[in-house]
Amino acid sequence: RRRPHGGGGDDEEGVSAQPSSSSKLAVPPVAAAPWRREKRATSKGSRTSLNSDAKRDQKASRKMYTYRTLSRLVECTATCPVAIILLALVAVFFFFRGIITDIALDQGYPQIFQPGHNQVLEKELNSQFTTVSSLSGKRPKMSGPVCRAEKITDSAVGEPCLLNWCDSKGRPAGKEDFGYCSRGPTIFVNKTDPTKTVRQDIGFGTEGCGTVLVHTRLVSDAAGTAIADEWLDGWKAKVLEMTSENMNHVDWFGGFDVHQIDTVILEDWESGSAQASTLYQTDTLRAYVTGRGKVGPFCEIDSICSFGPDLCHVSGWQTAGEYNVSSALQTVSSQTVSFSPSSLITTTTWIMTPPPPEDLRRRLGAKGYVQASVAESAQIMVTIVFGIWAPSTTPLVGAQPVPWKFDERFDAENPWAQRAISRMCTDFPRELKVTWAECWVDRFQRWLENKDRRFPSRTLETDLAEWRALGNANPEDLFVIDGKLRSCRMNLWGDVSVHASNSAILAYMDQWKDYITMRNNEASLTGNAAWHASSVWVKEEAKHLITSSTADTILIECSISWFGILLFTGDPVLSFLVMFLIIANIGGLAFFMTTVMGWAIGPIEILFLLFFLGYSVTFGLHLAHNFSHIRPEDPQLLDTEKWARRRTWRQGRRARTRSDQSPYSEGTASGSDLSPASATQPLQTARDMRKARTRLAVLRVGGAILSSSVSTLGSSVFLLFCALNIFIRLGCVIMAVTTLSLVSTLLVLPAVLVVLGPSSDPCYKRLPRRAVMSVWRRLRPPP
Repeated sequence: RRRPHGGGGDDEEGVSAQPSSSSKLAVPPVAAAPWRREKRATSKGSRTSLNSDAKRDQKASRKMYTYRTLSRLVECTATCPVAIILLALVAVFFFFRGIITDIALDQGYPQIFQPGHNQVLEKELNSQFTTVSSLSGKRPKMSGPVCRAEKITDSAVGEPCLLNWCDSKGRPAGKEDFGYCSRGPTIFVNKTDPTKTVRQDIGFGTEGCGTVLVHTRLVSDAAGTAIADEWLDGWKAKVLEMTSENMNHVDWFGGFDVHQIDTVILEDWESGSAQASTLYQTDTLRAYVTGRGKVGPFCEIDSICSFGPDLCHVSGWQTAGEYNVSSALQTVSSQTVSFSPSSLITTTTWIMTPPPPEDLRRRLGAKGYVQASVAESAQIMVTIVFGIWAPSTTPLVGAQPVPWKFDERFDAENPWAQRAISRMCTDFPRELKVTWAECWVDRFQRWLENKDRRFPSRTLETDLAEWRALGNANPEDLFVIDGKLRSCRMNLWGDVSVHASNSAILAYMDQWKDYITMRNNEASLTGNAAWHASSVWVKEEAKHLITSSTADTILIECSISWFGILLFTGDPVLSFLVMFLIIANIGGLAFFMTTVMGWAIGPIEILFLLFFLGYSVTFGLHLAHNFSHIRPEDPQLLDTEKWARRRTWRQGRRARTRSDQSPYSEGTASGSDLSPASATQPLQTARDMRKARTRLAVLRVGGAILSSSVSTLGSSVFLLFCALNIFIRLGCVIMAVTTLSLVSTLLVLPAVLVVLGPSSDPCYKRLPRRAVMSVWRRLRPPP
């Protein structure tokens, strides 16, 4: 249908320019297709353009949101920068105070697995057992006879005692500093023939005895030698009194000596409570008539003296006096425990590891040995070696240039070399705190004496082969090649715990070094190259080197970091400000490890501190670098400040509007007094300039710092679920140092820059530059 006249163009031809819903004209499909294709293409292009614009708008919106957030953060920081700085200083003070209070060095090897891991639990379970250094081809006895402590003469016959026991009795009130002795009946020893001995109880007298042998044991928690010093004279007088009816002189059989037998259990039979003490044996005391000599018939008396909280009570025995030993008992420290199998195994390791035969360990009483105050499993073991030459240094990489070898000067056949070995294991200085020792030369010397042979041996090769064939020697103590002793070792235990402080163990190592040097200087050329070693020395020396070099390494790293910051910023004051914040970050990281997490500082923790010190420099360096390169005439600085001021004015206007509309308002709400014209005013004060420079620097790098921190924290979360302990700690440290760096860079450092930030051309840069230019003008040749 035609439109009315008056139209133009295609209307005159009767075809509308575009399809109309009211048009009844049927348009052919062929004619309509190009228009439809054009319309679909136009619609698609419009949608693509709209999507691109939307994405750009979203990106710009996110960027503007970040700018607004950072600008608001700087504005808040600039409002109270001094308070923020003071809070930061207080936090640093508490950081270092917590470090000093809670720091502890890791005494062991780094723990790889978590505390609940099966490999960690296995080590804890194994630590409850004691390892015997040498069994000498024999298994330790797990069962054996229990002997009464007072049965002295009977204990020498039959199987050795595994446990000594006696009935306990409470000490009389007010007699805590006294020791009490009791004696048994006199035993008449009648040898009817060389193969048979008859022992007869003749009461408490000594009638008919030619010589009386008194065997005495001591029960005490103090050292037996200390007890004997105060008790000896009184006991000799008492023995003379007991035998005075037909004896007039008392002396010791072969000289006085006190040696430890083992632990004794004092049990209260009625209550069942028991306590462990130490049992000592003294040399035999002889009573006889002067002039007649030590002749038969012989009689024996067993006696026991108690110097502990409880007394060893023997039914049917007589008391043998009381003795004041107050100074010796000052070192007594005992503990009463419930007598049960579990407590016995826990408190007495001798049940699990009875002493080997022939007294392989030299016990108390010998000159130079001390009373042990540290458990045997925790004592430091020192090994002394003869006959092996060891290199003094070890290369970090590669093979040892000079291998270990035998010392050709060591000649065990030489009597002076044997004397040097024997002296090395006797007469220890008290500061070495030697509790006992495994010295093959002592056992060998006693064996020679039993064979009526002399020591040093002139036929060492033959005697040593015979002695070793009897199974008396530990194969690990002697290195014999072709029948000749090429090297040997001795193990000694000191009363210093392996868990002692690093400085205490190193001082103890120096004492051993001085002792070995002294013995080597006294020895002849054939035995003067002994040296000592211990696994504890190796661990503590490595720990000392790591910890002592940590401070130097941190100082070097801080110096290099300062120079690096100075190189990029060109301002030494700005470099110092950033460096102080980095040190605060490292202090916060150390506080996190020692106080918050409760970690002991070991090699891994020290490496964390050193590695992440450099990581802490990154954020602060970027912000300081941008701050130092912003000039007052920078157009972006002025534009950013105008934008910030307009936002502040608009926020204040909105706040005033809301306040005016509130029915409860009584006046104008507090807000910014900036006017629209003030947004274009120049920066008038130095503080305003520092604030503007800080704002622009934060806006330039703050987004990158935030995104970097978020990505680092997100990637570190997965380390917290690892099985290995080192990765878990690494994740915790990364998250802690990232958080500390973020807070110090976006909160503390802007506050410092607002208050103390240097100008773009400070005097310490301007004055030297003027001086150099003045000199240059004078020296420059005229044109």
